[in-house]
Amino acid sequence: MDFAYPAELDEFRRDFSAYLDGIVTPELIDEIVRSGFETRGPATVAFWRRLGIDGYFGLGWPAEYGGGGKSVLYLHAFNYVMAYRRLPVPVVTLNTVAPTLMWIGSEEQKREYLPKILRAEIEFSIGYTEPEAGTDLASLQTRAVRDGDWYIINGQKIFTTGAHQADYLWLAVRTDPEAPKHRGISILIVPLDAKGIEVRPLGIMHGGHTNITYYDNVRVPVSALVGEENRGWYYMTTQLDFERVAISPVPHLERLFDSLCAALRSEGASPPDEWTRVTLAQMAADINVLKVMDLKTASMVANGQVPVYEASLLKVLSNEARARMIAEALQIVGERALVRAGCAGGFTDVAGDTFERQLRESPITLFGGGSNDIQRDIMAGHGLGLAR
Repeated sequence: MDFAYPAELDEFRRDFSAYLDGIVTPELIDEIVRSGFETRGPATVAFWRRLGIDGYFGLGWPAEYGGGGKSVLYLHAFNYVMAYRRLPVPVVTLNTVAPTLMWIGSEEQKREYLPKILRAEIEFSIGYTEPEAGTDLASLQTRAVRDGDWYIINGQKIFTTGAHQADYLWLAVRTDPEAPKHRGISILIVPLDAKGIEVRPLGIMHGGHTNITYYDNVRVPVSALVGEENRGWYYMTTQLDFERVAISPVPHLERLFDSLCAALRSEGASPPDEWTRVTLAQMAADINVLKVMDLKTASMVANGQVPVYEASLLKVLSNEARARMIAEALQIVGERALVRAGCAGGFTDVAGDTFERQLRESPITLFGGGSNDIQRDIMAGHGLGLAR
């Protein structure tokens, strides 16, 4: 078994890093830091357009969809380098919606959306969770009623991250209220400028915001249906498997570790105490294990497989490791790690992100993309074959 990228992928990572050195501008970095690493501003859009034009967004896409026809591992390497440098990527659009469209989308949908995704002209937001349907997502009640050649949508979603700046919603709706709850759900592509949609911001603890979205007699054509009607639960779970791979925090952990080591070396102080040495060694070991798991799930996608329990396993272990490592980093760095961005004397990583902001962000990833408790159920059922 190989525990590292093939040589050609290592070469690609070096070349891509050099490419980024030439196109990442001070204006982009300033916009990213000022926005709390989450808002799509003009510098970010220009950056994405450049990446799209230069072919980086479609590295691992099949040539028939305008991609580079390379192994999905190239896309994984692209995402890893971008995440390590804390550069923005339209993850939901590029890594979850696009692969699902290639799999089940109509030819019309593929022609309409995939080229625009590659050119970074459109962005999607996911509309799944509802106030009464979070962990038990199959209980969602947002309705889409067929009216001739249209669907009429009514309902509410919460945690619709990115809806304030996206162009389309990848929306889960109930199309058959009489069917068992897992079998009456469909997926619709809904323009966010459609009449009847309201987007309200909802603040979250790391300083940014997600959204609550409301749907009041929103009309979309039947052609907006993705795949088959009432098969949405199957599509949603597959999309979430792709998402759990895409949102792995492994490169963030590597950046955190490298930043700690660089700080300890630069301070020129006496060697760290025994607890710090042991903690750093444990961090290094955990990161190496997670990197192997990360590559395994990416290799499964590259080989045409859908990582189900494997994606859940990576999601649980990596995000829990992230929360633990950030807490340990605070112990190592001390009070400087609690200073907020914009204040003097704070501690930042090699990408300019404060440890304090990462501390507030880390609990969010324990339930973003599916709570870790539910992931353990998936691992028990699909991985170990245990009864429900």
